[in-house]
Parts: sequence; C-alpha cells; structure tokens
Amino acid sequence: MSKQVFKNTFFYTAFQLASYIMPLILIPYISRTIGLERYGISEFTLEFATFFGSIILYGFDFTMSKNLSRNRTDKTYYSHLFWTVFYARISLALVLLPICWIMGTYFLDALFTKTLLLYACLFIISRIFSSWWFFQGMENIKWIAVGNFFIKLLILGLVLLFVKDEQDYPYVVLAFGLSQLTINLIAWLWIILKYRIESFALKVKEVFQLLKMSFFTFLNEFLIMMFTTVNILIVKNFLSAEELGLYAATMKVAIIIQNLVIQSISKSLYPNLALEFKNNPTNYKNRLEMFRNLLGVLLVAVAIIILIGKEFIVGFLFGSSFNDVISLLAYISFLPFFIGMSNIYGWQGLYILNQERRMSFISLFVGIFSVSCLLLLTEQFGVKGVLIIRNISEIMIFLLAYFSFHKYWKSKELPSNK
Repeated sequence: MSKQVFKNTFFYTAFQLASYIMPLILIPYISRTIGLERYGISEFTLEFATFFGSIILYGFDFTMSKNLSRNRTDKTYYSHLFWTVFYARISLALVLLPICWIMGTYFLDALFTKTLLLYACLFIISRIFSSWWFFQGMENIKWIAVGNFFIKLLILGLVLLFVKDEQDYPYVVLAFGLSQLTINLIAWLWIILKYRIESFALKVKEVFQLLKMSFFTFLNEFLIMMFTTVNILIVKNFLSAEELGLYAATMKVAIIIQNLVIQSISKSLYPNLALEFKNNPTNYKNRLEMFRNLLGVLLVAVAIIILIGKEFIVGFLFGSSFNDVISLLAYISFLPFFIGMSNIYGWQGLYILNQERRMSFISLFVGIFSVSCLLLLTEQFGVKGVLIIRNISEIMIFLLAYFSFHKYWKSKELPSNK
C-alpha cells in the first residue's frame, strides 16, 4: 500500500468515524420522536430524492475523477472539466425536476405530502453543486470527509432545532436537503478559489460529449438504483406504513456500514488504482487483490458483530417500538460483504479497465431480475422477501463482475500477479 493511499484512507476513515457520531445521536432521536410510520415516510422521501439526485450526478464521480487523476497538473484541462460537469448537471436538473414533481404526485398520500415533495426537490438541487469528484480526482479525499462531517453536523443541528414531535417529520427531509445544498455550494465555491478555476463558457456540444462519454457508467449506476433506491419506491405500494418503517430501519444499518467502510476505501482507491493500472497493470492487480482480502475480512467481522449484537443495535438506534427489526437484521448482516466485493470487481475492477459497458449489462440483467421479483413477490413475502431479493441481487452482481473481470484480464493477456 502506498503511503499516499494509506494516508488518504486513514484520514478519510477517521473523519468518517467522527461524522458518524452524529447519526448515533440523530437516528435514535428521529426514530423516537416521529415514530415508526413517519420514519418510514421520511426515509422514503429521501430515497425518492436520492434516486433523482443520482441521475444528476450521472456517474461523474467515477468517470471524471478518473480523467482528472490522469491530468491533475493541467490547470486549463481541469478548469474546463469543472465547468463542463457543472453545465451538464444544470441541464439534467432542468429536465428532471419537472419529472420528479409529476412522478412524486403519484405517491402523494396522508403522510407523503406536497411539502415533503418540495423538500425532496431541494435535496435534488443540491446535487448540481456536488463537486466531490474533483477532490477525489485530485486525491484530496480528506476534504470529502470534512464535507461529510459538516453536512451531518448541520443535519443534526437542524433536526434538533425543528423536530420536536411526530408532526414535525417533514423537517427531517428539509434538514437533509438544506444541509446538502449549503455544504455542496460552499465546497463548489472553495474549489473555484483554491484551484483558481478558469472561466469557460457553456458549449452545448461539449456537454453532450461529456454525457456521451459517461453514459455507460451512468447507465450502470442507474441500473444499480433499480434494486437499491428503487426498492423502496416499489415496495411503498405493497407494504403498510409500519412495514415501510421496518424496512427503512433495517436497511439504515446496512447503509451506515456501506458508507463508513466501503465508501471510505472506495473513494481513496479509485483514482489511485486508475493511475496504477495506467503505469503498471501487474501492480494494479496485486493491489486490488490485497484490498479485496482486507475489505473481505473486515466485512465478515462486521457481519458477525451484527448477528451477535442485533438486539443492542436496534435498542440503541431505534428503541423498543422497532423491536421487529431485530429479526430482520439477520437478513442484511452479510449484505455489506456482497456490496464490498461488487465494488472491488465492478467499480475498482471493470471501471478501471474501461469496461463500463460490461458492468452496465451485468447491472441491467440483475436490475430486471430484482424489479421483477419485487413486483411479483413483495405482496406475498413482505419485508423479509424484499431483503432476500436484495441479497440475491448483490451476490449476482459480485459473481458476474468477478468472472467478467478475470475473463477480460485473460482475453487481453494482461500481466498476471503470479
């Protein structure tokens, strides 16, 4: 492991750990204050916003950070790239926000109201200014960690200030949207000043070229959402508000682990491994397999901790009204492991080999399988069925990405690690 990667990963993980002190206060406070049903609705709203926000991100965190990592000393290049990404995201937002509003009205009910939909749009707008790909490409991921820390600190402050009883649950979504917009905007302005970003006018042709360049990465990200974020959009029509709350709380544990462990390593690894592959494919593969082993052992240990301590986890995070989550945690205990292995062979593997198209076909196949199962089986098997489908989908992605990676490596006669 290079000193730079170790330093970045350590700093990022340390700051992420600090940032997750806030959720350890935030989640118990929210779940106990607004109750099970409204907790499920607030999580549904945030997942709904995340779905559209991810489209605006358009996979640039991978494609543009990879391009930037290879041209980080060229000021004209990275200035031009910075503005083209920004213009592309504005263009996407102008198309998506009306679609979001129209689609959102389909889900409106007694708890999911137009006010919540409006706050969801605020969250989506914040993605226009998301420039964490720039720090990632410059291998300054410590600033991503700092940004995450202040986002969560601001969320915590706003929630504690405005959410006093169950009727205040819309302010949970407002807190997330407002904090994301504030910190993303500050980081966006700071990049312009710190890196002395040169001005470039909007060129429609270049925006379309950028969108075309990242299409298969975006397609893969979009298809991944078919069995992650879209899960909760689909199941809302089949589950009661109480069941929706149980599902959201169960997945929250998996998401915390994913963000804390997998994303910490992934954001540090990606630009460094992309550069390593360009310079020395053998070293790249050796390093990839080393990180795979380390991450695998860590996530298996986490799974065991969840299985042993599930009663404590639920009691601490959610309280006694969420006791049904205890049995459900067994269904997601190894989910972070499967997600982590998918990340190694998909994002850190096929993406870096410029095989985004292969990864998109894998995601398309698994996405169709996942959505079909959800539509056919959710009503019959409930929350447990949804969680089982999620595990099967991640296992399929991991195995297909693993075999695709090794098949491509062999077919191109790239240097092995032996």
